[in-house]
Amino acid sequence: MVLILFRMEVNKDVLDAIVSAVKEKTERDLIFMFVQGSQNYNLDTPQSDIDCKAFTVPTFADLYFGKRYSTTIDTDYGQVTIHDIRMLPELLFKMNPTYLEMFFSKHTWFPSEEKKQELLEAIPLLKDYPALFNALFKYRKYHMIESLCGVFKTKCRETLKPTFARRPVIEKYGYDIKAACHGVRYFRLLTLAISAATHASSKSAYDKFLSEYRLQTDNSRDFLMNIKQGYLPKEDALALLNNENEYVKWARDEFDPYCKTETEGILCRELNDSIYQYCKKQYR
Repeated sequence: MVLILFRMEVNKDVLDAIVSAVKEKTERDLIFMFVQGSQNYNLDTPQSDIDCKAFTVPTFADLYFGKRYSTTIDTDYGQVTIHDIRMLPELLFKMNPTYLEMFFSKHTWFPSEEKKQELLEAIPLLKDYPALFNALFKYRKYHMIESLCGVFKTKCRETLKPTFARRPVIEKYGYDIKAACHGVRYFRLLTLAISAATHASSKSAYDKFLSEYRLQTDNSRDFLMNIKQGYLPKEDALALLNNENEYVKWARDEFDPYCKTETEGILCRELNDSIYQYCKKQYR
């Protein structure tokens, strides 16, 4: 018997099913969700989960008790991390690549076209992803470098210390192939961030990162897919990460002082004010 594996197609029905699972487990209504993970990088396989990041409006209880809702749940498709929409500016201005992926995700979900337009009208900065990303990079590029150094270090640690669920992987290959793949991918983003931050170019930051986030070149995708599928021997994988780690140490020391001079400025206030007005309308 031949076992044929098919990639799970990400479509509206699948996203609706994920949202329904969130509603059942949290009793929260989502206002926006995006797929985060291998589907965006062209690295998905038949075994790939569909992981998402989602946002919800604060309840009256959240407002009364001064809480900001945040949780992660498991669905039949993958994990969904849900945040209070008031946390969006903070998450973006930290320049964590996981949340910056919002700008490059191939799949987004809204409750309806009407609700989507309501959200975008209330928060105009979300209407133009390239412009918002370029502004974020302009004001927070050194924080992006710092954040990428941090996530690279995390993935390096995970390469030889997988979770219990991934123990069979490290026993089979000698290292966590998924963590190694992520580490190399974050390193590629880091070198791009440093280049974009220190060299003038006619190409916008958004255009540069779009190509890298999506892995639009076959050579880039094939190299990372070989790591993800365990074709790179342990010794070669660890040597690669160790070499990259030396560059990351330099980058952290070199650019950390610049983080202290960066400002959130008008952009963050505008985003916060828009979200305030959007949330306020939900209680009229």
